[in-house]
Amino acid sequence: MKKSLTDEIVEEIYIELRDGKGSGWIADQFNISKQTVQVLNRGDSHKQEGMRYPIRLKINKPKVHIIDKVAYEFPDECPLLLPKTMRF
Repeated sequence: MKKSLTDEIVEEIYIELRDGKGSGWIADQFNISKQTVQVLNRGDSHKQEGMRYPIRLKINKPKVHIIDKVAYEFPDECPLLLPKTMRF
């Protein structure tokens, strides 16, 4: 059975999106699919006049590689893992 969203729930989801919450987290909180949250975020459904879409932009987080972290924390033990300019 398809769950229909009330205007109040959609507004609550918009608030969470504006606060930067992720689609997965919002989906869990409102017991809906991640895809439904993404559809709302893009404005493909329940579009409101005067609202900018997407509401929450995807932010690419920098990836930390474990090997890099080890090399920076223990440079004497891993000198070949560091870039040549950072070797001691």
